[in-house]
Amino acid sequence: MTNSKRLGGVLLAALVVAGVGTPARAADVTAGADVYSAYIWRGITLGGTPVIQPWVDVSGIKLGEKVSFGFNVWSNAALSDWTAADKTLLTEGSRFNEFDVTLSLTLPKGFKAGYIEYSYPYTLGTPYLATRELYGSWAHSGIVNVGLNLNYDVGLVDDYYLSATVGKSLTINDKTSVSVDGLVGLAGEDFAKAYYGTKGGLYNYNLSAKLSYKATEKMGLGAVVGYAGSIDTDVLPEQDKKFYVGANFSVGF
Repeated sequence: MTNSKRLGGVLLAALVVAGVGTPARAADVTAGADVYSAYIWRGITLGGTPVIQPWVDVSGIKLGEKVSFGFNVWSNAALSDWTAADKTLLTEGSRFNEFDVTLSLTLPKGFKAGYIEYSYPYTLGTPYLATRELYGSWAHSGIVNVGLNLNYDVGLVDDYYLSATVGKSLTINDKTSVSVDGLVGLAGEDFAKAYYGTKGGLYNYNLSAKLSYKATEKMGLGAVVGYAGSIDTDVLPEQDKKFYVGANFSVGF
């Protein structure tokens, strides 16, 4: 067992304890699964195979008057033989090919900070591969929703990825809403080379639209259509899979 794997186990145990602690630590718990025609991550095509992505999210564990703690456990599994977009980091292997744990602090005025542990079982010919990121973000909701996200890989890559987002949500009725979102990414050279690029610079963009339906008080359904592309093909060559569709399911507890 690698040190990273031990760390993942310790983190997960700590998260379970935090999530089922005293009433003072009451939290919002949501679980769900997303199905997509391709594996798109931050607008980057990591795989061209249809995937299912189950997840559990716990948020709102109060650490103070204006600070709260949360965590997310997320995984990715291919629905057919796994085909990675490139062999730089992910290779053909097990259909279950990623497991991530995210720790987050929600801070005042729209700021967040946290840590992400990425695990890639059975990739690059090894039984376990992992990397990790530190991140900070800011978001503001208004006439349009805007945000900035800075992720710095402190594991395999040791470089940054910076993204800016903009979006708009519209309520159709009490149960139905529509949102449109855009993302533009800037990558450091080492990050770009780890994820199918050739050098640092303006990297990628992602456009998406989502229809959300509140089936019950705690159950939600959604449908997504999106397009992922390269801003500068000298930085990120054109990807094989650009257009993607998806379906979402979530339930609160």
